[in-house]
Amino acid sequence: MSEKKYFRTNVAIFASVGGLVLFFVTNSLVDNDPKFINFIIDNFLLFIPLVIFSLLYGLTYNIINQDGLKRTSFFWRLHY
Repeated sequence: MSEKKYFRTNVAIFASVGGLVLFFVTNSLVDNDPKFINFIIDNFLLFIPLVIFSLLYGLTYNIINQDGLKRTSFFWRLHY
């Protein structure tokens, strides 16, 4: 049996992280509150782990062969 590889994205992870970032951006544009904009500028490091997590676990290879289905992470070879 031949081995088939599929590149796949986890839409739920990307949608949740993208929705959170979109919420903060739209909230800062609608309110025009300098306190909120300053909070985002001062704490921009809060968003970096979310983006890294979504890239690490959101992009996967699915490999189907005679042994079954194996999912591996796109960036690191984490098997789950």
